[in-house]
Amino acid sequence: MSALLDLLLPERCAACGQPGRGLCRRCVQAAGELRLTEGAFTRLEPGVVALAPFVYDGVMARAIRNVKSPGRHAPARWLGEMMWAELTPRLGPAAS
Repeated sequence: MSALLDLLLPERCAACGQPGRGLCRRCVQAAGELRLTEGAFTRLEPGVVALAPFVYDGVMARAIRNVKSPGRHAPARWLGEMMWAELTPRLGPAAS
């Protein structure tokens, strides 16, 4: 069934729509340029801190908006895993 579904509704890059899973090679490279290494923590209000692995712009903004669209949820897991891989080293013991 999965092979038939892949044939009828192939997965596409979450950012640019090219065939493939998650983000295509070109979009992964572009996402690397949006990686936040410093200043990724933002205090939203007392006791609430936001942490972002990437600037919300370009391919990352398109990918996030696209997985919210009806029928485009397939890359959400891949995108979440990519973000978690970026955040885990920053969180240290809290990530366990």
